[in-house]
Amino acid sequence: MKVAAKTDIGRIRDVNEDSYCAFDLAPLWGGRIFAVADGMGGYDGGEVASSLAIMTLHDHLRQALEAWKAAAPEEQTPALVSSAGSPGSPPEPDLEQMLADAFAAADAAIQEETRKRPGIKGMGTTLTAVLAGGGRLWLAHAGDSRAYLMNGGALRQISEDHSLVGEMMKNGTLTEAEAMVHPQRNILTNALGAGGDTHVDVSVLPYHPGDRLVLCTDGLTGSVSSAEMAGLLSSREPAEAAEALVALANERGGYDNITVLVVELS
Repeated sequence: MKVAAKTDIGRIRDVNEDSYCAFDLAPLWGGRIFAVADGMGGYDGGEVASSLAIMTLHDHLRQALEAWKAAAPEEQTPALVSSAGSPGSPPEPDLEQMLADAFAAADAAIQEETRKRPGIKGMGTTLTAVLAGGGRLWLAHAGDSRAYLMNGGALRQISEDHSLVGEMMKNGTLTEAEAMVHPQRNILTNALGAGGDTHVDVSVLPYHPGDRLVLCTDGLTGSVSSAEMAGLLSSREPAEAAEALVALANERGGYDNITVLVVELS
């Protein structure tokens, strides 16, 4: 897989509260984990929340895969995930449950850190993560950082925004262009560490070699439309596309931190 990542503080903020990761999970599992997180909660809090979410996600997944591999007979432990669970194939880890548990662990870790450090009370973060391997994507998501899948030049959002304007777009009362300038576009309906009824969307979908996976925070999607993203992604290599997307968001004001991962899947 070709992987490119770019994060930028933007032109307004004093600190970058975004975090991201792109880790190979071998030899425990034959795929990779990609994630972005957009923190909130003041000068220190947002940065702490997003980095803690990414670290907890990675550590929890590795621990869960280590436990699964230790419990599985050696001859049944696959080096690479298969693209289909055909009869007689080796058992696979329950990646959907592992992701859901990792998100719950990240949520708890952020809340625990808040209890220990009252000065960052109210911090939280979005988190969008994808396990990619063997022709499948396992997507887990909380907040409004987005995941897209590009196939044949067509870019499709595969995550659902957990935000006020996201709900309005879903029910057809707001267009993408209107959402980008809506005065309440930063109001989230779901996030990690914020308390209340935090939930995570988990889904599995197929991909084809050569498809592109894009993960990004709203510092990008608040300034660059999906059509513009598709144009830049289809005409550039992943690293060039990531640079161009961040540059365009900054040209339009850089009103928030900007993070984007572009992955050419194999």
